[in-house]
Amino acid sequence: MPDWERKILEAAPVADPAEIPANSTMLRAHERGHLINAASKTFSNFSVENPLDGRIEGFEATLARMLSIYLTGSSEVETITATADTRQSLIDNGTTDLVLYAFSITPERQAAMEFAGPYYASQQAVGTMADTEGISQLTDLIGKDVCTSGGGSAYLTVSERIPGAKQLVLESPRECMLAVEQGRAVAMVSDDTSILGAVQEGKMKIAVAGITLEPWGVALPKGSTESVEFINDWLDQIIKAGLWEQLWQETIGKIPGTKMAIPTPGENLNAELNLDDFVG
Repeated sequence: MPDWERKILEAAPVADPAEIPANSTMLRAHERGHLINAASKTFSNFSVENPLDGRIEGFEATLARMLSIYLTGSSEVETITATADTRQSLIDNGTTDLVLYAFSITPERQAAMEFAGPYYASQQAVGTMADTEGISQLTDLIGKDVCTSGGGSAYLTVSERIPGAKQLVLESPRECMLAVEQGRAVAMVSDDTSILGAVQEGKMKIAVAGITLEPWGVALPKGSTESVEFINDWLDQIIKAGLWEQLWQETIGKIPGTKMAIPTPGENLNAELNLDDFVG
């Protein structure tokens, strides 16, 4: 564990057990002694498995450890591998306590589950290889092979706004990056932070930025309103203590071109997907 993460975890708050909502996944995690989170293991800078020791690292991974500390006093997190397609089912069938994995808050999803947060806000972008030319706006993608993650909001963006594109649907942004590198797609549409990880490596560039504005929330079973309030209180505490900012600086903030926007839990819950903006 890096020193910066150790210091953040040592400073993380612990909840009064009496404040943990009864008959909730939060209470089950407390009684179990650790949190179960459904997340990616390939999402650079957010939730990625270290090949040397198998440890999950990144912004979301450390947030999950902080939440586990808040619930149980222990930073142990059991990570269930999730994709954009499987996240909701893992909540619905009780496999996970929650999902802390790039889950954009949308009205359709709010009808099926609860969201605490937001804990982060991203924007969708179009990523291409660094030497690709001729793509500077969405209309340039008409008739071209474009990769998205199934079950994610980027899939809706391409389906609704650029139906003339040939969509290649894969499980994760990492697989889309590989598809672009291999020439199976000329571009990918995903959240900007996942693409910036490849930009950081010099492989890709942001060809079209700011397509959407998407708040990310901690997904919980439908009806878990007390758990939403409980997690929002935790988020307020780590934001006011400066721990959220420290974590951002050590993870996402190291990617060139990123800008910090400290969230306000319980506010700005509506994603701006602009799905009516038909381009061809």
